[in-house]
Amino acid sequence: MKSFVTLFCLITVILFDSCSKKTEVKGRVYSKYNTPVSGINIRLLGHGSSKYADISEVATTDADGYYFFKFKAKRKYYYDINCKIDSGFTNTERLTNGKSHQLDLKFNY
Repeated sequence: MKSFVTLFCLITVILFDSCSKKTEVKGRVYSKYNTPVSGINIRLLGHGSSKYADISEVATTDADGYYFFKFKAKRKYYYDINCKIDSGFTNTERLTNGKSHQLDLKFNY
């Protein structure tokens, strides 16, 4: 009986862990002069069954213009990353769940 409970627990953990995939995205923000830009808020948006994001996280670029997100992506969700600067949002980039992404952003200012 003990081995059955242990096996059941192991299968439950494996199934639960497979419902989400480790995803990361990192990059750097540059000005049009190719200099790093600090203090820019990068938004990570998660969308489930609605077109509106129900998951939202923010990372701010450091002194060298770098940002980083690491998260467990939910199954049946899609994730976008974008950032806002004076004139509005940059193009939104769609992420692939379970992958590492390198997304550098460049502004025309």
